[in-house]
Amino acid sequence: MSELTNPTRASARTLCWVWVIAAIAIVTSPALIAIALLVLHIMYPLWPYWTEVGIWIGFAALLAFFGSVLVNDIMTGLEESRAKRRGVVVNERGVPIRQDVLLQNRKRYGRNQQS
Repeated sequence: MSELTNPTRASARTLCWVWVIAAIAIVTSPALIAIALLVLHIMYPLWPYWTEVGIWIGFAALLAFFGSVLVNDIMTGLEESRAKRRGVVVNERGVPIRQDVLLQNRKRYGRNQQS
């Protein structure tokens, strides 16, 4: 099935690109902040808290990154459990398998085979 006719696959690909862009932003933003802090530290060397500010900003960026990964895992688990309750079975690529095809394959290949 084409991605244009299957909104689930198209939205999954879009979500993948959103995560790639977010990961790049999360990885590069602490570096940009660190460079800005270094420039400010060179311009104003007497303020003694630049290192501490940089450490806290880096820690906050890491916390935000791992928090977003955790939220994504939780939301994916919720979607999968909802799909299981509705009786929707998906293959390893996340494409729903029609129930009649699933039953036919189970008769042909055995109980544990899904596709």
